[in-house]
Amino acid sequence: IAATANTYAALSDERRNLLHLLSRFALTADQAARWWNPEERARAVRCQVTDHEILENPYRVAECDLGDARDWPVPIGVIDRGLLPDATVAAACPVEGPAAVASQNDTRRVRAALITVLRRTADNGDTLLAENETLDHVGRLDLERPITVNHDWLAGNGSSLDGEVNRLNVLVDLERNIETACLQLSDIAEREARLRSLLSKRAGKAVASLGEDWEARLRDGLRKHDDSKERHRAALKEKAAALETITTRRLSVLVGRAGTGKTTV
Repeated sequence: IAATANTYAALSDERRNLLHLLSRFALTADQAARWWNPEERARAVRCQVTDHEILENPYRVAECDLGDARDWPVPIGVIDRGLLPDATVAAACPVEGPAAVASQNDTRRVRAALITVLRRTADNGDTLLAENETLDHVGRLDLERPITVNHDWLAGNGSSLDGEVNRLNVLVDLERNIETACLQLSDIAEREARLRSLLSKRAGKAVASLGEDWEARLRDGLRKHDDSKERHRAALKEKAAALETITTRRLSVLVGRAGTGKTTV
């Protein structure tokens, strides 16, 4: 006990405040150790988080924790219950300082919820999500006090998302020029940008043409083709152009709607 007392007495005010804050949350022993020890924390987060940042915004724990080999990441619900307890606990043990949450729609709380939803979406293979779907998922998170925000909140509080969540419009219908407002984790957007640069350079490098008569090969390979129909002639030329492009680039992507002949090519 004496050794522990001496260690506690030697803590700086910031470290002591962090210890008090972490004690509010129903963390496992491994989770608590991970977030108390800066070295362990650094190995289990997607970006560096200082003691000061946690004291300013405890939701950073849920935003950044990736877990480790021994335990799961800290979910938003654990942090939320510690910062927004029931009235009896709140009266007896109020959250003090900048960590206090005065509103259910506190920007830190909402951002953590958005990040939670987008991380789950990314884990399932989707690198972005439409705004309306994201907000719907946020409203259905397992929280004691639901978060109810809409597109107006996003429009008015966009700056609070900077560095964590990107807002972007995605073209979903080229012919009618229809776009959908989407949200994406900033770190995924950065990875996409790096990949886009790398793959675009690779795709831009040409290789020698094979000199094949692709239209003739397609005619030989197609069982049903009617040169008397303009639609069939146009489709044949598109397929031939696609084959010439694919075989003269180091990297290319063949895209098209269902039934346009991708499999045939």
